[in-house]
Amino acid sequence: MRPRLRMTWVAGGVAAAALVAIALSGGPAAAPRADAPAPVAREAVPVRATSLAGTTPDGGARATADDALVLDPSLIRLFDYWLTTVGEQPIASIRAQVERDLDGRLGPRAARQAKDVFARYVQFKEALKAQRPARPVGRSVD
Repeated sequence: MRPRLRMTWVAGGVAAAALVAIALSGGPAAAPRADAPAPVAREAVPVRATSLAGTTPDGGARATADDALVLDPSLIRLFDYWLTTVGEQPIASIRAQVERDLDGRLGPRAARQAKDVFARYVQFKEALKAQRPARPVGRSVD
């Protein structure tokens, strides 16, 4: 197997394991802050990134018959589809798009669970980014 393809499979496996570990940790989501502004009665529809024009979300989100979120790799693919726009739009806008997508795909309970998993997944990705320094691409002239 080529090294790049092997690395892709390893990264996918690590992401899947992280998603399951995060979801099973069971820690409660942070409560809203008292000084946070009250939500607006009518939220604006988030603008979709231009890089996603003409595409459909990859992955998916499923729930059991009793509206519990099903944790599987397709959920990570869905999250990563939206996260490809990091740098093109703010994370708050991406989060709003993910939440709108989840609300359209899932019942209320499963959507809440998926939103919590997404928040933890973003925290995981940010922590991972902070842990590994940027490496130069290609070969060194030394």
